[in-house]
Amino acid sequence: MDRVATNIHYKVQSIRSTYLALENQGRIVFGCSNQQPLNLSGVLGLDRTPVSLLGQLRKDSGGRFSYCLHNGDSYLTLGKDISGRDGKEERTTPLIHTDYSTLFLNLTDISVEGQRLGLSPSLFSLKNGGVFMDTGIQYTMLASKAYDKVNRAFERYFKGKLKKIDSIHWNLQPWYKLKPGFNDYPTMTFHFDGADYEAEYTHVKDESLEVTCTAVLPGKRTIIGALQQWNTRFLFDINKNLLKFFKDDCAG
Repeated sequence: MDRVATNIHYKVQSIRSTYLALENQGRIVFGCSNQQPLNLSGVLGLDRTPVSLLGQLRKDSGGRFSYCLHNGDSYLTLGKDISGRDGKEERTTPLIHTDYSTLFLNLTDISVEGQRLGLSPSLFSLKNGGVFMDTGIQYTMLASKAYDKVNRAFERYFKGKLKKIDSIHWNLQPWYKLKPGFNDYPTMTFHFDGADYEAEYTHVKDESLEVTCTAVLPGKRTIIGALQQWNTRFLFDINKNLLKFFKDDCAG
C-alpha cells in the first residue's frame, strides 16, 4: 500500500486526508482523515456512500455484509455468497430512507419483559434522528422520551428484586445493589417493521462493586449499540435494502 496525502472533493466541501492508504491492485482507497466536515462512513465504512469500503466493493460484494458479535474476536464478512438461515429463525426488516447513506431501520415500539411500552413511532422518525445499528458504540442510545419509558419499565421490573442505589458508573444509571448469584434480568425487544429483535443483554454488572446497571443511554437519536447486538448474526443487503438476522453461536 502507498501512503499519500490527497484531497477528496464533494459538492459541499473538500476533505483533507493526510493518511490515506491506496491499495492499487484491488483499486481500493482506504484510510483516515484529520479534517472531514462531512459525516462520512463511520469507523470502517459500511454505508451507501461511494467512498465507503462497502461502496467501493459493492459490485464484487453484491452490497452485502455480515457480522456476529460476542465476548471475543468477531469477524466481518462481505460478499454475494453470504448465507442466511432458512426457516422461522431468520427475521427480515427493510432498510428505509434509501436516499440517505446511513442504513436506517423502521422501529415502531419497544417491549420490556414482553410488555409493549406503547412508544410513539414518531420518536424514531428521521426528524428525531432515525434508528440504525452501530458496532462502534458500546451501549444502545435511545431518544430521551423513549429512554425515560424504558428505564421506568426496568425499574418496575427490579422493584422487590434489587435495591436501587444513587450512583453513576460508566455514565450509566440507575444502578442497583447486586445480590450474589443474581441473574434474573429482563428482556428488551425492538419491534421493527416485520421483525422483532430481542436483545440478549440489557444490563451490565460489576461483581467487585456488587452493582448492576441498565446498559442504555439517553440521546438525541436511537442507535442500537454493540452490547445489545451480541449473539445475533446480522446480514445487511444495500442492493435489496434488507436486514436479516437470527440468533447464532458467534464464537463458533
